[in-house]
Amino acid sequence: MGKTKSVVSVSSVLAYARCAKLFEFLNFSGRQPRKTDYYRIRGAEVSKFIRNLYRKHTGYRKFFYYSIKSATRDWYRVWDIAMKDNSEVLSFVDKGIAKEQSKIGAACIKNYWIQNLDSPEPLKIKNIEYTVRIKCSGLPYNYLSGRLDHIVPCDISWIKAARPEIIENGDLTKDYSPNLIVKYSTSMLDPVFKDRNPTLILLPDGLIIQAAMNIMLYKQQFGTYPVGYLIYWLRYESNNKLLINGDLKEYRDLLDLVFQRMAKSITDHKFRKNLTPSCAYCDYVFQCRPEIVKQLSLPFT
Repeated sequence: MGKTKSVVSVSSVLAYARCAKLFEFLNFSGRQPRKTDYYRIRGAEVSKFIRNLYRKHTGYRKFFYYSIKSATRDWYRVWDIAMKDNSEVLSFVDKGIAKEQSKIGAACIKNYWIQNLDSPEPLKIKNIEYTVRIKCSGLPYNYLSGRLDHIVPCDISWIKAARPEIIENGDLTKDYSPNLIVKYSTSMLDPVFKDRNPTLILLPDGLIIQAAMNIMLYKQQFGTYPVGYLIYWLRYESNNKLLINGDLKEYRDLLDLVFQRMAKSITDHKFRKNLTPSCAYCDYVFQCRPEIVKQLSLPFT
């Protein structure tokens, strides 16, 4: 009999990299279902809304909507639906925060509209879970799964400037395709990324392994590497993109190290807490850190 196909998701691996205890809660504790909050809903709904800008329509306009005004009006309708759909799983309720996050989402969509009127359309791919085989001694998973939500073509002249090392005789080498995996972010731009040459940035581990995993999934699906993994901060009007060359060996080496640590944690049944200020927003703060709940200012339900 063949080996059972056991799968770990990209989001679970990122959870482990963030906090091993969170990974345990998600995968082994049988605790409460995951909750959500306005910030996560904002990011997910903006990403879906951008994808829907390219729905089929009649006429010669670029986007599904006739104008930014009509797109913004529909965004608020979509946001209201998302609030109703998630009302039972919100970790806290605050109408003021909800209104603020809806406005941030609208601003992100406006920026995207203005900045991409003349850009190529994203590739239309199936919105499904892709898988790629992984090997790590002691790890009870043999496949990694995740979605590739946004794949965008890029011009050869841009590639030559951004990644000259993958250009040969004026063209892209055969191991690569002229596409970017794009991660849209509605968060604030981390100060570490400002006014710096992206090639010199010491990237956070989470971004490195996220890029590496997405590029593994892309390579498995399409047979080539993408040009890179692009973080696109939608709140900003300029200087809002960062290209990560996720195919680099040192990035994959870091991902393999995370897999090794995950395997050891599972084998030893030991999952260390990573105590940070972001614990306040964790779905499992009540179970994991009851001592800080009284200090939290958020109106938890």
